[in-house]
Order: sequence, then C-alpha cells, then structure tokens
Amino acid sequence: MSCNNANDSNSPVENPTIVGSWKLTGIYLDPGDGSGTFEDVTSERTINFNADGTFTSNGILCDLTVSSNVSVSGTYSTSNTTIDVSACSFVPLELNYTIENALLIINYQCIEACQARYEKL
Repeated sequence: MSCNNANDSNSPVENPTIVGSWKLTGIYLDPGDGSGTFEDVTSERTINFNADGTFTSNGILCDLTVSSNVSVSGTYSTSNTTIDVSACSFVPLELNYTIENALLIINYQCIEACQARYEKL
C-alpha cells in the first residue's frame, strides 16, 4: 500500500466556475410575500473574477443599480462564497453568492429578498 501525496496540499480547493467574466442580466426584488421574480435588465455591467481571488467590475456593486460607469475592485472567497466590496460608503459590505444552473446569483442585504443575476460571458 502506498500514499498519494496529490491531496496533501494545504491550499483550499477553489471553485473554478466563478473565474471569468459575468454580465448582469436580471434583478430580483421581492415585495415581501414571496411572489417576486427575476426581471430581465439591459445593462453593460460586468464583473471579472480573477483566479487570484480578486475581481473588477465596471459598476458599483453596493446596490442593485444597473449602471456601468464606475470601475470598482475587491476580493472574493470561494470557500465562503462571499464577495467583499470596499468601494461602498458603508463598510464592510460582504455579499453572498451562489452559482446555480450556470448563473451567478449575488444576494444583497435588503429587508425583503433582493438579488442580481449574472450570466457567464
């Protein structure tokens, strides 16, 4: 019997599916009764997730606006599925995300459920 050293790495296993460029395609706002649905949006906002745990975006990620006129950057964690944004007026802003059916869903801190949906480019 022998040991395989291939799994002895102390670095966390990264989720490669988030790395790359994503474009905003929808916004979800729930009125408080669970009846909300994603509404398609027209936007040029993109987020580029780099393999080193950093990201850049051409739009502020602090809220659910669709504008794409400001460059922002920050970090993300695949082990915690969080995006840390330091460009907001209130700090710290840590957004949770999921990847479902090849869609990136970013959860915002709202009273009722609110999310942004991105598709991979």
